[in-house]
Amino acid sequence: MKVVRVTEGLLEGEEIQNEYGGTYFSFKGIPYAQPPVGDLRFKAPQSVRTLDWLDQESESFQLISTVTKLWTNFAKYGNPTPDKSLGVEWKPYTLQNQEYLDLGNKLVMDTIPEKEELEFWDSIFKEYLPKYLV
Repeated sequence: MKVVRVTEGLLEGEEIQNEYGGTYFSFKGIPYAQPPVGDLRFKAPQSVRTLDWLDQESESFQLISTVTKLWTNFAKYGNPTPDKSLGVEWKPYTLQNQEYLDLGNKLVMDTIPEKEELEFWDSIFKEYLPKYLV
């Protein structure tokens, strides 16, 4: 294995032997140019596209970042909210308290609506939604 430093960080390559017995280093996926596919097939190499156009202040981007952090924390610590960095503690769901985490613009612990409210919406769905054969 060969590791080199490029502007974007460390890049890992491998030593490969060619059919004539010589060796060379192969660094796949080097981000120097966009792949020459589609409209780029017969054009000169185009610069790598960056994510500068992405609005990192948008609600969508913030939600993506939050959910990514929840999953990362869960994989790393077995707990999606091991500290106060997300501003909420995601408590385990139990039949007794029936709390869940509402994933929206803000993370909020909430409880399942009352039985009567659920039955109301269930009756609306049954009356107005199409009947599907299963």
